[in-house]
Amino acid sequence: MPRRLRVIDLGVIVAVGFVLVAVLLPQRFGGDRSRFVSHANLIWQYQTLQTYEQARKKPPPGTGHEFILAPWIDGTVQHTPENLARYFQPSTHNPRFAELAARDLATLWRSPAETTSADTDYAGPGPGLAGDPGLLRNGKLPVMAEDDELGPAYPDHRINLLMGDGSVCEIEIERLRELGFDENVPNACFPVGPDSPHPLLARLAR
Repeated sequence: MPRRLRVIDLGVIVAVGFVLVAVLLPQRFGGDRSRFVSHANLIWQYQTLQTYEQARKKPPPGTGHEFILAPWIDGTVQHTPENLARYFQPSTHNPRFAELAARDLATLWRSPAETTSADTDYAGPGPGLAGDPGLLRNGKLPVMAEDDELGPAYPDHRINLLMGDGSVCEIEIERLRELGFDENVPNACFPVGPDSPHPLLARLAR
């Protein structure tokens, strides 16, 4: 019974967090819906990852997409179309989302073996971060970022990065240029993952 109460309490906390996100983020970003959606998705991801960790006394297993999808696989996240959409960026128009949404969500992603990096538009912790018990409390460690698998999420090549304390920072084009990025090259896309010249993005994996 005590454990059940703790899980219920966590659910209330997450619900309150969703309300705050819905109220505050639109005010911060004005009419820029893409920025609002991105930040809201990442904050939602952080809350579900924390709920998973609190219930199991350890962070989700795996790296990259397996880490990100673990709360769905084990049932921490309800299997609804709305929650499925949280794993994708509307601006990428990823055809994989429509394909998955047409399936029976109750049987979607039953194990890590049934998932691929195409199942989310985000990159998760790489091997050097996976399993770190303090990952979801350390504001100096990266947890997730928009992936580049289908190209840049935004015309300005901005990349949103979720940190271990739940904050979201935007890596702007000026910083990417400092690292040698040229947005004028055809199909230019700043790498996210071990090959990235950005020290935080390099610690992530698909």
